[in-house]
Amino acid sequence: AAGNIAVSDVLRFVLNTKAGTFTAGLDNNSNSGALTDLSTYYDTPTITGSGSEGDRIKVTMPGTGEVLTTVVDNNGLWSVTPTLAIASGNVQIERTLQAGNAVDATINLAVVIDQTVASPSVSLLCDTGRSQSDKISTVGNLNIGLIETDALVEYSTDGSTWSSTFTAQEGANTVQVRQTDKANNTSTPTVFSFTVDTGKPLPTVSITAIGGDDAVGPADAAHLQTTITGAALGASEGDLVQIAVNGHTFSGTVNAVGSYNISIDTADLVADSDKTLEVLLNASDAAGNQA
Repeated sequence: AAGNIAVSDVLRFVLNTKAGTFTAGLDNNSNSGALTDLSTYYDTPTITGSGSEGDRIKVTMPGTGEVLTTVVDNNGLWSVTPTLAIASGNVQIERTLQAGNAVDATINLAVVIDQTVASPSVSLLCDTGRSQSDKISTVGNLNIGLIETDALVEYSTDGSTWSSTFTAQEGANTVQVRQTDKANNTSTPTVFSFTVDTGKPLPTVSITAIGGDDAVGPADAAHLQTTITGAALGASEGDLVQIAVNGHTFSGTVNAVGSYNISIDTADLVADSDKTLEVLLNASDAAGNQA
C-alpha cells in the first residue's frame, strides 16, 4: 500500500538456439579396411561420433534391431558397441538435444559387413603351341580373375613371402595367388603350375623305308604310288614333313609315335635324275617354338 516493491526469486533457464555439430561413423578400430569407407569384417563394430555435451543419442542396428543409447560426454564425443552381430545395412543414429524432447536430427550409416572373399582364378594369358590348355607356353604372363574392386592381388612362390608382382622363370613354375579385399579379408590362395619353354626344338628326320624293298626299279613303275616311311625324332604330333623329288613336293604329318608315311608318285621316283630324296621337317614343340 505504501508502494514498496517486493523482490522475488528470479527463474533462470537456458534457451538452446544452436544445435551444434552432429557426426557419426565407424570407430577406426572397428574399420578393418580403408578408414574412408564403411566396409569392415567386424560384425560388432563400434559406432562413434560427436555432438554437443548432454545430447542424447539413440542407435538402431541393422539385422538385429538392437537399440543402444548414450549421451554425448563433456569432450563432445559418444560411442556405442552392439552386443549382437549386425548385418549389412543402415545404422540409424538419432539425436535429441539436451534441452529437447524430440529427435531433431538423424544419420543413416550404410555399413557393409564383409567377411568373405573369393579365391582368384588363375590361367595363362596366352597358352601357346597346338594346345591352349596344356599350360606349356613360350610366355608366362598370367590372367587373374574374380578380383573384387580395389582388392590387392599378391603372389608367392613359397607360401610365406608375398609380392604384388610375379615374373615367371624358364622351366617349371608354381605360384600361389591371393586377394585381399577393401574390408581386409584375405582369400585362400589359388595354386597354379605351368611351364615356360622358349628353347628351340632340335628334331631329326630320317627315311626308314621306301616301298616294300627300299628300292625302286622298273617293276615298281606299275604302281602309281610308293610309300615313304620315316622317323621324326624330337618332333610333335602334327608337324609337317615334306619330301621333294623330281621337282615335285609331297607332304605328310608326324604321328603320335614320331613317325610319318608319305605317298609319292612312283613315276617321279623313277624319273628323278639324281635319285635323291630331300626331306624337310617343319617342327615345333609343345610350347610352339619353331625348329
